[in-house]
This record gives sequence, structure tokens and C-alpha cells, in this order.
Amino acid sequence: MATHVYETLRDNAIRAAKPGDILRERCTKYLQLRVTDAGSRVWQLKYRSRRTGTTRSMGGFGTFPEVTIAEARRLTLPARRQIEDGIDPIDQRRVADAKAMKVAHQVIVEVEQEQQRDLTFRQVADLYLERYASQVHARYRHTAVAVNAICGVRLADGRQFGDIPALEVTKGVVQLLIQAMLRTPSQRAEQFHGEPEAPLAPHTAKQRAVLVGSIWHWATGLSDIKALEDWKKPLAGLRLGAKFPYQPRDRVLADHELVAIVKAARQIRWPCGPVIELMAYTGLRGGEVESLCWRPRPGRGYFDPDANQLVFPAGSTKDRRRKFVVFLSRQARRVLDSLPRTVGIDYVFGASNRPPAWSRRIAKELIDPVAQIGDWRPHDLRRTCASGLQKLGYSVDLIKAVLNHSMTSGATLAYLHHDFRDEKAAAWQRWADHVDKLVAASEIRLLPPPQESHDEAA
Repeated sequence: MATHVYETLRDNAIRAAKPGDILRERCTKYLQLRVTDAGSRVWQLKYRSRRTGTTRSMGGFGTFPEVTIAEARRLTLPARRQIEDGIDPIDQRRVADAKAMKVAHQVIVEVEQEQQRDLTFRQVADLYLERYASQVHARYRHTAVAVNAICGVRLADGRQFGDIPALEVTKGVVQLLIQAMLRTPSQRAEQFHGEPEAPLAPHTAKQRAVLVGSIWHWATGLSDIKALEDWKKPLAGLRLGAKFPYQPRDRVLADHELVAIVKAARQIRWPCGPVIELMAYTGLRGGEVESLCWRPRPGRGYFDPDANQLVFPAGSTKDRRRKFVVFLSRQARRVLDSLPRTVGIDYVFGASNRPPAWSRRIAKELIDPVAQIGDWRPHDLRRTCASGLQKLGYSVDLIKAVLNHSMTSGATLAYLHHDFRDEKAAAWQRWADHVDKLVAASEIRLLPPPQESHDEAA
């Protein structure tokens, strides 16, 4: 390696230089050309920094012959002037690079925020399901179904709720959503030219409107989507639950209605008919019956034939705190024993390893033309079971235990550990015997529903 100093650098001298050589000229202070081991001829500034007291080399001025001698003198002139003024050009370059990076980052952030401002409610809801509901909600599948239904609601102006930009979801838009969810099927058909949409019960509409509020509250607290902070004001102070004044359903089936439903269910093939019949005998919720499995499965109730029980582990029912056991009556066991069982299929009422969808709804559609009992729902069987047990003389505490309702709350619950095992088993058997007695009597002497019931149904 050799250092060559010239009065003025010439092209032929640069081309004749060998790897490791350094070429300088007296007329241009600090400028030098270094030949690398690979043969590249790199322009540099060589100087002593007043700040650090060390010799520093500054590159970034290109290579010869792409950058000529004259261009190298011109490109390095500002840095050479800084050196003469006692300013370290490397430090200045780092400061300028930092400022440029900051400006570039700010531009990227502004572009991202602008894109975030265009997020639709459906996109925000998908983030809610992915980041929050899937980790927190034990019944995540039901939440996902509800979110999808909310996004698909068509408002009075023809827009789907999920397609509206989230920042445009104001109190007025939410009010349109509520009105759309509460419209009757005939009103929807008239407005949307006969396109069918399922009606919603008021309490279901309330739950879904409250879910919109939950998504809003979660989204406005996201740290990585700052644009959604502007969504706080449009919905601030909105009390969604207060917009649904409705009376809880209190329909209890009369004896002849219960008989008609049970008889009709026995004529309907698996899985719809047996679901309704098992609900009538046990008073279980429809979802608990539909999701029954032949063997233990996480988050599901299952049939234990050896113990003659239906076992619902903690977390698999509406009261998620404790295990719930149903002691099967002879009639309920007969229903289960009559069901087909397919190898490899876990669900009692499923044709695959997924819980059946809408067995109760389909069963009701099949039962209605036969039973002709007017307005009823499968869940009315649960209320009828509870009222029937009360009529048979059972205490409220025992009926709560049969329904798997919470006995009490707070500190008192820690002192009550009697499980009513024998009492519940006797109550379920007596209720099933009562239902069978009603059905048997109707087979001997079938009485049509009272004429006034037909009039009310019409």
C-alpha cells in the first residue's frame, strides 16, 4: 500500500493505481481516492475531527470513473467547508439522516392513519373477534355468529351495516340498526322487494346492539390504530340497553299443547324430533341438548350410560362456574337409547363432528302444521317443566337446581354445597311420568284445543 500526493490528480494516475494505494492532491484539501482490494476506486474525505480528536474517513461520494475528479471536488465542497469551520461532517450527516428518517416515518404514519380511517365496521369487528373475543369469550362461536349477523343487517337506506366506515357509525346510524333489527318480516319484504330476512326477538336485538357497544369500546382503546380514537365522540353516552323496553317471555304450555308437541315430535325423524322430546322430559336448554356428545369432549355435555346421566362439565352451560349433572328418567333414557350412533361421530344429534345447526327451528317448522297450537317456541318447554314441577309441589330451590340456575350469589354461595342429587332425580322422573300420563290419556281421549285458542292463534 502506498500513498501518492499530486499537485493535481489526473485520470491516468488514477487508472494506474494499484489495490491499497491512496491518491491525494495538494490543491484540494482533505480529498483522497482509495483503491480497494477489489479494485474499486472510492472517493473519500480524510480529516481530524475536532470533537473526537481522531482521524476519520468519510465516504459516500461515489467511485471513479462514474464520479469524475471535477465532480468529486464539487460533491465534497460543502463537507470540506464544514471541516474548515470546525464542524464534523459525519456528525452532521447523521443528524440529517435522523431527521429524514423521522420525516419518512411521519409520512408512513399519516398514510397508515388515513387508511385506518377508512376501516369499515366489519373490518373492526373482525379485529375484535381475532384479538379479543377469541381469547376472552368462552362462547366465541356464538359471538362470531352474532357479529356476522350484525354486519349483514340492511339499514333503511339500503346499506349493510358492516360496510359502513367505522368512524361514520354515529348514534343515528345505530338507531337505524336497531330499527332494522326490530322490523317485522313483512316490513322487510315490503322495503326490500320480497327479500326474506329472519325476524329478531327484542331481547336478541338488544344483545346484538350491546355487542356493537362492546366492539366500539374495545376499538377506541387500541394503541396501534390511533385513528379509531376519533370514534369515541360519535357514540359517547349511548345507552344501547335502554332502547329495548320489552317484557320477558312468560309463555307456559297448557297440558293439551304439551301433549300435541310431544306426540308430533315422536313422529319426526332424528335429529329434530328427539331433540324436542328430550327437552320436554328434562327441561334442558336447546343448545345443551343439541351439543350433547356420546363421550367426553371439551366444553360439551356428554351421555354417561353406565351412570345413567348427562354430564355437563364446568364451562359447558350458561352457569359456567360448576359442573351440572342430569339424572335421566326412564323416558329420557329411552329416547337416547333409540338414537342411531355412527362410528367416529361424537355428537348425539349430529351427522358430523360438528354440533347440528338449528335442529330446534326445523323441528318447530315440522311440528307447527301438525300440532296447531299457535305461538310457541322450543324454550317454552323449559319454562313449562319448571312451572309443572312447581304445580307438583316442588320447592323453588329444587326447581332452580333442576334448571341449573344459580341458587344465590356472594358469600352465601360458599356455604351451600348440597347438590340435591336424590331430589333432582326424583323430580325429573316424576315430571317425565306426568308428561307420559298426559300423552297416554290423550291417546285414549283426544281433546281438540279450545276454540278460543284457535282464534287467538289466527
